Amino acid sequence: MIKKAIPHEEIKQLLEKRDIKFADIAKAKKVSLSLVSTVSQRKSQSKRIAEAISLCLNLPLYEVFGDVETYFNPNKRGPKDRTQRTNQIITALREKQPIPPAHNSLSVAS
Repeated sequence: MIKKAIPHEEIKQLLEKRDIKFADIAKAKKVSLSLVSTVSQRKSQSKRIAEAISLCLNLPLYEVFGDVETYFNPNKRGPKDRTQRTNQIITALREKQPIPPAHNSLSVAS
């Protein structure tokens, strides 16, 4: 099965026809211009930015980035959510306390 995809240069041309620049997308999404460009080039992956590019082109994500499997694979795990652990570390440091052990770390016998 051939997956649909629009190459980077064509994405730029199509956006230009709509008077949209990568800088506009970057500003709207509060990311760097280089991230928008590297997502378009498939050098970086960000479904959020890929969706924004697709929306600007008025095309479905699969027609623009159909070649990036991770955007369409619901079983693919993303980055681990570290919110709780980060908050533990921040709290401990602010209170000048030792960092509590992570719930998945092994105890070391003395």
